[in-house]
Amino acid sequence: DAAEARRLGAEGVGLCRTEHLLLGEHLPLIRRFFFAEDSEEESAALDDLGEAQRVDLTGVLMAMAPLPVTVRLLDAPLHEFLGDDVPVEWREFNPMLGTRGVRLAVIREGLYRMQVRALMGAIADAEAKGVRPHVRVMVPLIATSAEMALVGGWVRDEIAKSAAGTLPVGMMIETPRAALLAGD
Repeated sequence: DAAEARRLGAEGVGLCRTEHLLLGEHLPLIRRFFFAEDSEEESAALDDLGEAQRVDLTGVLMAMAPLPVTVRLLDAPLHEFLGDDVPVEWREFNPMLGTRGVRLAVIREGLYRMQVRALMGAIADAEAKGVRPHVRVMVPLIATSAEMALVGGWVRDEIAKSAAGTLPVGMMIETPRAALLAGD
């Protein structure tokens, strides 16, 4: 899609929604992560997911460089990944207000860390091919300063561990919830 957008005159990707990279052929990988029964199984699932994300993101960056790409970490409602056979403890009355975005990251810390490692690997892969990508990271659905500090810290930690350098990290404020908590 990025290559086609570029061909049609796109001047960058304002929002690369990574959840779309985890649906379709990669859906079994993310389901394996969510349904992992122990930390070893979860870690193996994250490794496989990370490799798939790295390959997909490398493609996006290669197609768009040197134009800007903002990569938003996973934000889809959980039901889009779990389907109809979701266990009772994961069912939600209103998935759009449920476990998604930063709320999911807080519950499953490894997910956003994996995505950032995959992105940093994709940048390194593109640079190894002589392409200089212009990338930003966005953390979705932030409503509190505690979420911003916690998850933003994880993202910045993973960026700092990579050899690919630094990236700007932005926070997508979840307007209704943030408005309700603005006084705090």
